[in-house]
Amino acid sequence: MFDGLYYVDAKGNVKHRYFGDALEPSQSLLTLIRDEDHSTVHGVLNEGKKVSINVLNRNEQKVYIRIKPINKGCLVFLSDHAVPASFVKPIEQFMNVISIDVMQMKSPHNKSDFFFNQIQKLNNELVNKTRETEKMNQQLNHLNKILNDRLIKDPLTGLTSRYQYRDEMMLAINLSPKAMGVFCFIDVDNFKDVNDQYGHQTGDKYLITFAKRLQKININPKIAMRISGDEFGLYFHGYDHIDDKVFENIWDQISKHVMQPIIINDVEHLLSFSAGFAVYGKDTKDIHLMIEYADFAMYQAKRSGKNRYIAFDHSIYLREKT
Repeated sequence: MFDGLYYVDAKGNVKHRYFGDALEPSQSLLTLIRDEDHSTVHGVLNEGKKVSINVLNRNEQKVYIRIKPINKGCLVFLSDHAVPASFVKPIEQFMNVISIDVMQMKSPHNKSDFFFNQIQKLNNELVNKTRETEKMNQQLNHLNKILNDRLIKDPLTGLTSRYQYRDEMMLAINLSPKAMGVFCFIDVDNFKDVNDQYGHQTGDKYLITFAKRLQKININPKIAMRISGDEFGLYFHGYDHIDDKVFENIWDQISKHVMQPIIINDVEHLLSFSAGFAVYGKDTKDIHLMIEYADFAMYQAKRSGKNRYIAFDHSIYLREKT
C-alpha cells in the first residue's frame, strides 16, 4: 500500500528505512525529496516546516506524504495509494515515537534494538499503569465497603439503618409472603431532657445502650432498626395470626430487656418509651403505610401518658385524618 517510512538527511539522502516494500526507497520518494522545484518538500527540508498528510499531484499521479522535521533531517512517510482517515493518527503517533530516539541510531544494524527498547518502554509503562489501576481499584473497593456498611448499618448504634430497613423487611416478607408481621414503632420518652441536661455525648451513649438492649430481645426473626434520632423500630415476621396476646408478649419482651435505668458516668438515667403496633397482612400490605400506621399509634401512646403501647386502629386513624 505504501512505499514506506524513511529517515532523510538535509541533503535528501535516505539514511534509514523503518518499513517499506523494498530495501531501497522507490524512485518517486527520491525524486520528491531531491526536487528543489517542489516548494512543499523543499521548504520542509530547508526551513523545518511541518507538513501533514497531503495530496501532491505529480505527473497526474497522486502521492500521499507526511513529513516530520527532526533536527536537520526529517521523517518521510510516502504512499502511492489513498490513505484512509483512520490510518492518519496511527501514522502520526508512530512517527512521534521514532523521532524521540532517531538521532541515536548510528547504523541500520541497531534498528532492531531501537524498536525492542521502544516496546520494552511501552510494556513497562503498561505494567506501571496496571499496578496503579489495581491500587486504585483496591482503594475504591475499600471505600465502597465503608459506604455500604454505613448505608446498611446505622453508624451510631449498629442497628439496620434508615436507608436499608425497608429492604430488609421486604426480604423477610418475600421469604414468607403468606405470613403476617408486626411492626413496632418506638420513641424514647423524654430523651431531649437527657441531651439538654447532660450533653450530646451522654445522649449518644444513652441511645447506644438502648439499641444494644433492643438487639437482645428474644423474638426471632426480628429486624431492629434506628429510624431517626430517638426513634427506633422492630419488625417481626412469620405469624399465622396476630391478636392482643401477641402485642402483650412483644411488649413484655421489650420491657424485660429495655426498661432498666441506664448508668452513664455514675449517673442513673431513667428509661421509658412509647410504642405503636401495626400489622402486615391485616392493617395493610404496604410497608410504607404499615410504618405510618405504627407511627400514628405510637403518638397515641405518647398522648395517653407515655410508657405504654397502642395497637393501630383504622377507624381512629380515619377519624383524625379527616
